[in-house]
Amino acid sequence: MNEITGGTAYNSMLFPSCAAVYQPLNESFVTEDFEISPLYPYAHERYIFVTDTGNHRVVMLNASSTGQLEYIGQWGVTAENLAGDAGLDWPLGIGIYTPGWETNYTSIFANVFVADRGNNRIVKLNLGHNATGPMLTYGGQYGTQAMGAKYNETLNQPVGVAVFRHYILVAEARGNAITVLTMDYQDSSSFIFVTHLKPAYAVQLIGSLAVTPDAFLWYTHTDLPQDYGIASIYLPEALRESVRPAPIDDVIFECVNHSWYHFDMRFNETTYIDLVTYRLNASGINWLFPDRPGYVDIMVFNLTWNFDLDAWNKTVYHGEMVFCEPPPPSTTPGMLSGDKDGWKMAGVVRRSHARQMHPSICWALLIFCSCSCISLLI
Repeated sequence: MNEITGGTAYNSMLFPSCAAVYQPLNESFVTEDFEISPLYPYAHERYIFVTDTGNHRVVMLNASSTGQLEYIGQWGVTAENLAGDAGLDWPLGIGIYTPGWETNYTSIFANVFVADRGNNRIVKLNLGHNATGPMLTYGGQYGTQAMGAKYNETLNQPVGVAVFRHYILVAEARGNAITVLTMDYQDSSSFIFVTHLKPAYAVQLIGSLAVTPDAFLWYTHTDLPQDYGIASIYLPEALRESVRPAPIDDVIFECVNHSWYHFDMRFNETTYIDLVTYRLNASGINWLFPDRPGYVDIMVFNLTWNFDLDAWNKTVYHGEMVFCEPPPPSTTPGMLSGDKDGWKMAGVVRRSHARQMHPSICWALLIFCSCSCISLLI
């Protein structure tokens, strides 16, 4: 790149370490099952990302033109070692994940993971766009206890990064382990620790690693005291066979109440839009672009007389919606209720004294009260 561009100040590199390529399947698809829509205007290009270690930055190059590399942006401040969401300190390994974890919700179409060795962390960058072109933005971090990692799950001088399915594999130079992470699908800025892959006794990891699509993990190492080599392991079955979780999995088996949809949610515009768009996003259903395949109008479920639960079940829940009735009304506390005689006690019904009096006594009392009232009037 330096020779092609003339080595100007903003694009000259200092100790570039690793590179990763974002390349869509073709002009129409990012992957076989993810179509490029107008929400991702630059997803059809090819980009190369380089960790410019000496300059503490990640450089983004457009490699769509044969034989040309065009500098189009960076993340980090050139020649300044920084931390947090401001920049990097001695970045090394880099990996690309497509489509991004938040792709269904925003205009981000890929994630770039960077081993930030000087800060003992891995940084997630988001590949999206602004008004002028593609750009990288800060998307989260993981590494130390201050970043949310547990004591025995921290990173110690991470050097290499590889991506396998929905896992991020991080090789540590000093920690001597390959840490397996994944993203929190409910919060795409947070990492979740999965497990550690540790070498055999007397084997020290150097930090470079790569993983093949069929789950072979290759890594560089040293057999102590000083015998350098490269080796591979077959990733555990749990990592090979697991599927990426989706937000819709959290709600697909929740009990759905008819009356809430028909009478509460349907008449609250904010609740209606929030719920319907979230579920459609979580299911990967297009509701933004009417001219694109599979478009669903968010108002199609709001019928004049009720909410169309049948269409909702078929579209979002794939026919697996679970229905339930509203909870029964609460029972009035005993102290606030009574039987026909005005008393309510546990297992005991008391009768009023008036009903227990003999009729003759009642007549005597009535005559006495009448006489008393007449005497008072006289």
